[in-house]
Amino acid sequence: MVKLIRISPKLIGIGLDEATAIVVQKDTLEVIGNSYVAIYDYNTIIGNGEKDGPFLFLHAGQRYDLADRKVLRAAVRSRGIGD
Repeated sequence: MVKLIRISPKLIGIGLDEATAIVVQKDTLEVIGNSYVAIYDYNTIIGNGEKDGPFLFLHAGQRYDLADRKVLRAAVRSRGIGD
């Protein structure tokens, strides 16, 4: 996969571990299951200086924007009185 992505940097590589899946809605990918999903985006990694290695690892509940090619932060819930 890495060789293919280096040749075709417009592609995004997605590796799924056992008992793990992704749900894609429009441009957003969400991880579900018991393990991790590996994302390989050549452009993001090169722009990042490869300091974190060639893959992003996402666990259940994490989301990734396929258009902007970035991990989305979880929404922060506000707490009301009595929470």
